[in-house]
Amino acid sequence: MKVSVTVHSAAGFQGHTGLFNKSDLYVECHYGTFHSWHTKTAKDAGSNADFEETWTFDSNDSHSEITIKVRDARHLKLDETLAEGAFTFEQRPGYFYTGEVGLVDEKHGDEPSVRLTVKCE
Repeated sequence: MKVSVTVHSAAGFQGHTGLFNKSDLYVECHYGTFHSWHTKTAKDAGSNADFEETWTFDSNDSHSEITIKVRDARHLKLDETLAEGAFTFEQRPGYFYTGEVGLVDEKHGDEPSVRLTVKCE
């Protein structure tokens, strides 16, 4: 079965991660062990970013969860994970979900989210 995940936006993040620069946000998605994808980086996004990007993959009957991380792209360091969470979907033709997925930000105590759409065909 084909699964399409459209990442619309990310919101609720701290606007600055360094002394002078705003966060360069991107969303990273994982399905199972071997499927992963990420959006383009929204440079100087600050606390919110719009993406409107779609990832399509073939599902495996044993997995029905997509893990989501919002990361800050760094130039001279490793990218920082700002928040993460998971979304469980039903593997059936015609399944459709659109809405916000709450993420956990243990470092800053914020309540960020990602707005996405998931479709199964």
